[in-house]
Amino acid sequence: MRNKKAIVVFILVFCLSLILSMQTVQSAQFGRPDDTLSSTDWFVVNQGGDTEYWQAVDEVTPNSDTDYVNSSVDESEIQFNLTDVTDPGVNTSHIMRMTAIAAKYGGGPEKLFFHLYQGVTVIASSVKTSIDRTAYTTYTYTLTDAEAESITDYTDLHIHVHVDAVSAGEEIRVTQAELEVPDVVGNPPTIENMSIDDATVSPLGEIDLSPGATRQVNCTGTNQFSVAIG
Repeated sequence: MRNKKAIVVFILVFCLSLILSMQTVQSAQFGRPDDTLSSTDWFVVNQGGDTEYWQAVDEVTPNSDTDYVNSSVDESEIQFNLTDVTDPGVNTSHIMRMTAIAAKYGGGPEKLFFHLYQGVTVIASSVKTSIDRTAYTTYTYTLTDAEAESITDYTDLHIHVHVDAVSAGEEIRVTQAELEVPDVVGNPPTIENMSIDDATVSPLGEIDLSPGATRQVNCTGTNQFSVAIG
């Protein structure tokens, strides 16, 4: 009888941990440009014929020279409004992402950095980064927990892209920009009951099996399934 109890307890623990692990698997949501707020000293190249700056950087997958925005003016900045995302309820895994190339270059390395704004408030800023001259490269900045926590309105976020250390004849191109945040976190799973032969017990209660019992544990929560144990 003691062995049967041990088996049941083990299955219940396994059942609960499986539900919890299912709950922690998260997908992501993305804020991508849907409007241009400012574009002084920037230009747009879009082989598809669209003329809006934001349309050149809003793709899901970077498409290199198919469309991009570019600047050859030092300290120039382009600003994009982002599509709305929902507050994920967590402060982790907030990632700004930019794909760029130094298409024309000369002396020292050409640099780029980017900021996340909520309205007129700076939420986070990347460091100045030297841009690859040979291929489009994706640059990322992961917000700290404190930076992510400071976001109070996920429907009012903007990305500002800033060019630095660019001299005459040099050019930086940006082909994609986005903000990634976790998907909305659901409520923690709850096990409403565990029944063995129609006897409902609490998760921490002692479980006993009489001879000839069905020996099936039903776990009911966000994900529902049953485990036969013997």
